Amino acid sequence: MDISNETSVDPFIIGPSSIIVRTIAYRVLFCKSISHLRHQVIRILLAYLYKSKEYVTTYLTPLILWLHPQNPQGIVLLVTLIAFSLKRYTNLKMRAEMAYRRKFWKNMMRTALTYEEWAHVSRMLDKETIRMNEADLYDEELVRNKIQ
Repeated sequence: MDISNETSVDPFIIGPSSIIVRTIAYRVLFCKSISHLRHQVIRILLAYLYKSKEYVTTYLTPLILWLHPQNPQGIVLLVTLIAFSLKRYTNLKMRAEMAYRRKFWKNMMRTALTYEEWAHVSRMLDKETIRMNEADLYDEELVRNKIQ
């Protein structure tokens, strides 16, 4: 057995890789202290907020006033949006639960040891499976004409 003090390390990049992260790193290096950096960041954010004040007064204020509780159209719109989002959320949740149960029964079917277990799991899986309307699979009028 040969023991040595040498080791090999794969090359890897140390330091920031994107231009934004490099800019932030240089900013930190050139600031006198962290508090100085914090004051500069706050000053920049306040400048952006001051510039966006005009946008808020021009576009968002009328929207907020339109959704005021004394405005009946705003209330109807808000209730409709809430109902739509709740319905969508509950529908997604129900679908996810059904998919989980179907996956559970499929796994149970795969691991069944006897035919009786497999048949029981098969019936449970059939209960969980959404039934398609068989009339959607063929042209009913065409079949009726062919039979006549």
